[in-house]
Amino acid sequence: MVLLFLFLSLPLVHGNNFYYNENSCNDLRPRRKSSTAGEEPVFGSNANRPPYNTGAFVPGQNQANNQPGFQGQPGEAILTTGPSPFYIKSSNLQYKKNRIIKVELLGSQPFDAFLIQARAMFSLNSGQSGMGGAAPGSGPLGKWISVPKGASSLNCQRIPSSAAVDDNKMQQLKNMTFKWQYSEGNIGDIVFVASVLIGDRYWLVMSDRLRWNPFPSDLSGCGTNKSCFRLCPYWQSNCPLSAAIIVAMFETSSQYGGDVVAITLKGDTSQNQNFVAVGFGKDPVRLNKLDINACFRDNGQIMLANYFQESPTSTPFLQSGVIVPEITDADGSELWCRFRRPIRGTGSNLISLNQPLYQFYFRGLQNSTGIYLPRRNSIYTTSSPRNLTVFFNDIIYGNSPKATSSLYLTILFSLTSVFMKNS
Repeated sequence: MVLLFLFLSLPLVHGNNFYYNENSCNDLRPRRKSSTAGEEPVFGSNANRPPYNTGAFVPGQNQANNQPGFQGQPGEAILTTGPSPFYIKSSNLQYKKNRIIKVELLGSQPFDAFLIQARAMFSLNSGQSGMGGAAPGSGPLGKWISVPKGASSLNCQRIPSSAAVDDNKMQQLKNMTFKWQYSEGNIGDIVFVASVLIGDRYWLVMSDRLRWNPFPSDLSGCGTNKSCFRLCPYWQSNCPLSAAIIVAMFETSSQYGGDVVAITLKGDTSQNQNFVAVGFGKDPVRLNKLDINACFRDNGQIMLANYFQESPTSTPFLQSGVIVPEITDADGSELWCRFRRPIRGTGSNLISLNQPLYQFYFRGLQNSTGIYLPRRNSIYTTSSPRNLTVFFNDIIYGNSPKATSSLYLTILFSLTSVFMKNS
């Protein structure tokens, strides 16, 4: 009975002492509760605090400073260094405008309180308090559109729902799942960061980096400083990228060097199709000596490859070392791929693209033995040879949204080509 009395008389460390609020948004430190109010009257505003942690947060390590045994200031929660029992997992390692990402705060043991937010990597390296402080222009990113039971959203820096925290109901929490959305432009690599509290000790944890995803690409500059092609359903009068069945963009600007072209491909891979391709050649009838660049799904992964078809009766064979991948993405049935390849061909099986060539656009099936070209009437061909050093903006309208039109399609809409000097 005496032992039970002593146990019940112990103070509740989390429930009475520490919690996360708006003052925690910058440095991710839990704040001490007042005995009479929900704020911290002892230490004053966060802006007047000294920079207790002087090192930048290191990816993959559960520490925010390089001082072993760091214990914080008297009366404050203690930052725990060393291996963390917690980690953050995201459903995607690429973020883009309006994409919803599932974020999980996981661990081997329950915890009392937490704060989680998304931050740009550059904002974690200023060497100020907590997670590196706030670099100019930095701050929490995106919006936490869904939080689990035991959590609530928090307005950091007056930005609605820019962080998620526990609901301060003094309950044990474990393995929480959120949904986060970003609606702005490219800010470089980002991470999810969290502060997790047990009693009077807390850990700082960071997710893997998320890269910016540029898809869907921008149509600005089509016909003036890059070449664009879209295959569209017949009813789409202006054919936005979201409605196009196949999209191809070619950029030969100086940023890629004079002998390299950057190609972006998009394809709707529904109806048992798993690749989208653009081919180059001089024979629009028999498709002899066809240089094929394909973007395809392979066991859940998005892959890129270059093939060469000698004749209509031969199987396209794989050519390695031609394509240099940049970034890929899958959004439902849509595939997006961006890659670089030489403009000038080397050898007899790699066609030079700095000459007039027909372009062939198609979708089909790929497996471990290679790619299979679709039926002849499902391969879309430009009406005349094109030189990639001459910018164009073409839209081809198919007979149906599933691409079952004839080989030669009338180009119903073509912006005036703008010529560029051959480099």
